[in-house]
Amino acid sequence: MVLAYDNLSMGGMTVMAMMDTLRPEYEDRIDFLVAPLGAPNGRDFGERHGAVNGMVVLFAGSGQAVRVVHVPENTDELQQALDGLLIPPPRN
Repeated sequence: MVLAYDNLSMGGMTVMAMMDTLRPEYEDRIDFLVAPLGAPNGRDFGERHGAVNGMVVLFAGSGQAVRVVHVPENTDELQQALDGLLIPPPRN
């Protein structure tokens, strides 16, 4: 998962705190990364994914973006997104 983060706005800071709360439960299965939107690589990430401050982009193991959470309202919403990433889709 990658958090788009701008240190000049509270939204990203709030989501960063949510990530820190959930990290111990998921860190062995999910990589927690931050894309600082004020830095060149973070700006590139933001442009490539249409990411704004506080947005979380979830990626499959293949590196493909599979879900975007637009500034989660609370830790439960972020946790549900992480759990959804870990549950394999049903086979047809």
